[in-house]
This record gives sequence, structure tokens and C-alpha cells, in this order.
Amino acid sequence: CAGDVKYAHLSEFENASTNLKLFKADLLDYESICSAVEGCIGVFHVASPVPSTKISNPEARLPNYGLFFPINK
Repeated sequence: CAGDVKYAHLSEFENASTNLKLFKADLLDYESICSAVEGCIGVFHVASPVPSTKISNPEARLPNYGLFFPINK
């Protein structure tokens, strides 16, 4: 994600160079999400999976990230 022109505006936030890190992760891969949020105090999860194929029983297949990644205190 870093260096991608469509995210360049985010670097303009105050203290972004030290406080903001962008990660790319596969929302259907629990381990890639864990790697992206490891050590974070808070996470703004704004992505939603858009599978390229039909998923049978998506409620069971797609995780509920609100339950897995609460803000650490």
C-alpha cells in the first residue's frame, strides 16, 4: 500500500509519518489480518470482501471482524 498514489493523501495527516501504517491483507485469510493488526492500539477496518466467485453460506465463511479485533486498551 505504501507508495500507492491513491493513498498519498493519507500522508498529509498530522504525524502520519510516525503514526500511520497501511497494510494490505486478504480478508478471507485470518493470518494475514492478524499480521496486519499485530501491535496496534486501534484499527479502522474499512474494507469488505468482494469475492470473485459465489460463496455458499457466506455467514459461515466470512468472519465477523468486530468480534475478532476489538480495540486494545
